[in-house]
Amino acid sequence: MNKSFKTFLVAKFVVILFFLIPLLFPNNISRSQIYTQERPFEKKDKVEQIFYQLNCKGIKIGKATMVLYPEIDLEGRSVVLITFETDTMFFDDLEKVYIEKENCLPIRVERNISQFGKHFFIREVYNQEELTVNIHKEGEKVISIRKSENIQNPISMIYYVRTLKHFKKGKTIPVIFPLFEIKTNFENIEEIRVPAGKFNTFLFKSSPDKFNFWLSNDEHRLPLKLEVPGALGYSALMTEIRYVPYDKFIQQSLEGKRELKSIWAIPKIVKNVYEAIRDEIRSAFRFKSRKN
Repeated sequence: MNKSFKTFLVAKFVVILFFLIPLLFPNNISRSQIYTQERPFEKKDKVEQIFYQLNCKGIKIGKATMVLYPEIDLEGRSVVLITFETDTMFFDDLEKVYIEKENCLPIRVERNISQFGKHFFIREVYNQEELTVNIHKEGEKVISIRKSENIQNPISMIYYVRTLKHFKKGKTIPVIFPLFEIKTNFENIEEIRVPAGKFNTFLFKSSPDKFNFWLSNDEHRLPLKLEVPGALGYSALMTEIRYVPYDKFIQQSLEGKRELKSIWAIPKIVKNVYEAIRDEIRSAFRFKSRKN
C-alpha cells in the first residue's frame, strides 16, 4: 500500500470519528437484541434530518447534517441510505453510506471531500461474506483489505446502535474498521443539555479514550452529543431534528443546489457568513410562526 495514501486514509477515518463519533457496538450481537420490526426512528415516506453545531473549545467552527432516507433500491437490493455532510471553513465532506437493513452492515460508501482547496473522491465497496473492503481513491490503485470479522463504517454504526433494544453497562466490545480496531463501553446514564434542549442520555466512551458520545435515552436513540477529549476539545451538538416528507425533501434539495450555484464564485468565508445570516433569519421566521 502506498504510504502516503495509507496515511491519508487513516487521517480521513480520524476526521470521521470526530465529526460522527461513531456509536460503536459489536458485530456479533445476537439477532434477538435487534429490532426486527419497523424501527421507531424510521418514518415511512419521510426523511429524518439531524443537524449539528461543530465546536472547538466551545467556539463554533462549522455544521453537519445527517440524513436518513426511506429504503431505496440499490442494484436490486432494498437498502438504507444515510448521508453525512460536514461543512467547515477548511474541510467539507459529503459521505453516502448504503447499508444492509437486516444486519446493519455497510455495502458501499461514496465520499466527496474538499480539504484546503483539494478535492478527493473515495469509494469503498464492502463484501461482508468475504470479510473484505476495496477502497478506491480517484486516480489511485484499489486497496483491498481483509479482516477476521465483519467490517463496519462509522455512519453505519450510528444506524446499527439505534436499532438495539438494550445496553449492558460496563460491557467492553471490539469494533472493526478497515484500518484499525477499537473497543467501546457503555458508561452511564446522565442528563445533558445541547442546543436542541435538555435530554436524558446514555453515555459511551471508547478505549483508548479518544471520544465520548451521548444517545437519547428513549426509543429513538438520537445521537445528541459527540466529543473528542483532549487539548482541542472538539464536539458536535445536535441543534435540531426534522422529519420531512420525501418528495418535499427532494424539492428542497434541488432548490438548495440552485441557491448555492448562484453564489459559487463567492469566497468560502463570505459564503459561510451568508449562510449563517440566512439560517438565523429562517430560524427567526420559524419561531415567529410557531408563536403565532
